[in-house]
Amino acid sequence: MGLDVTPHFTDGWHSPWKHGDWEKWKNAPAVLDDAFPYVKDFDCAIDGGAFIGMWSRKLASKFNIVHAFEILPVNFKYLRMNVPENVIVHHQGLAHESIELPIGRVDTSPFGWFGGRPKPIIGKVGCIALDSLSLKPGLIKLDLDGFESIAISGMVKTFKHNPVLVIEDKPHIRERYNAPDHMQYLRSIGYKTVKRTGLDHIMVRNG
Repeated sequence: MGLDVTPHFTDGWHSPWKHGDWEKWKNAPAVLDDAFPYVKDFDCAIDGGAFIGMWSRKLASKFNIVHAFEILPVNFKYLRMNVPENVIVHHQGLAHESIELPIGRVDTSPFGWFGGRPKPIIGKVGCIALDSLSLKPGLIKLDLDGFESIAISGMVKTFKHNPVLVIEDKPHIRERYNAPDHMQYLRSIGYKTVKRTGLDHIMVRNG
């Protein structure tokens, strides 16, 4: 699937895809319907790896405020176009501290990664620790293509509020970056998977 620089508007969404490609992605956030019953506080949610806004828009229908983080410029462009006013968009990544990391992208794809493994390197992206924002999210969604562990290490204080987690686990991607097993860490601090859909885990911790 190549990146089309011409914007498309399909089913109420701005995206870099024509209709056929969009069909593959539009229903991905449906797993949130299974997570919402576990949420105790609907004031704030976090969308880490917000892509073009599918998850953020669904979260915004339930939460007062959504903070959406997206690193790749082409994704961020569409994210801003697609989300409602109660979504605060951040052209930043989530990490263990305030830091700049290299970002790489395959030229023919709209998908991006930290770390520069896919080449060429297209620049650097600013990252922050979620703890630095002093938020109390009821739900955190993370889809960071192998960098979940780096983001999680900046959420130690945030986890004290026991947010529900919707988190993707791709072991083969973690191994590419020699990243720690974030699922093992989350279990060690009391989180457990209550439902798994494909690569997405809904995790909760009793407070």
